[in-house]
Amino acid sequence: MLLCTAISFCFLSCSKDDDELSLTDAQKKAIAVLDGKFVWTFYTSKTSYTFGKRYNPPKLVTVNEDYATGKKDQLLLHGEASEIYASGETSSVRYYYVYPNADKIVFITDSYLVYIYDFKVISQTEFRLKYEDDVLWDTYTKE
Repeated sequence: MLLCTAISFCFLSCSKDDDELSLTDAQKKAIAVLDGKFVWTFYTSKTSYTFGKRYNPPKLVTVNEDYATGKKDQLLLHGEASEIYASGETSSVRYYYVYPNADKIVFITDSYLVYIYDFKVISQTEFRLKYEDDVLWDTYTKE
């Protein structure tokens, strides 16, 4: 259910309108922090996100197209990211999108699956993530 909601949001929020490609002030501030490697440590295990190339303006990608009708499903991307699990295994996360008020972040895999997290920027070197119905926030610190 959440995955369908996430996909609907990402698809519906994307259009070719120039306003959709502009960033809000909240997005600009959040995206400015997302540069480099951030680590969350839980006892002795670590999970990390590395934020690389930013898209300025945001990149609109077609993930599905109906040739007969010309209808396209598109996603808006703010940049590239990678995730390494505590096990050391690399996830399939490749891109990210920050909501206009910067209270949520969407991680998008190479097959265009989406994962939406509650998101709070704490400082230039820290942010917090919370997935779905989790109670506790995970704090990621710049390494």
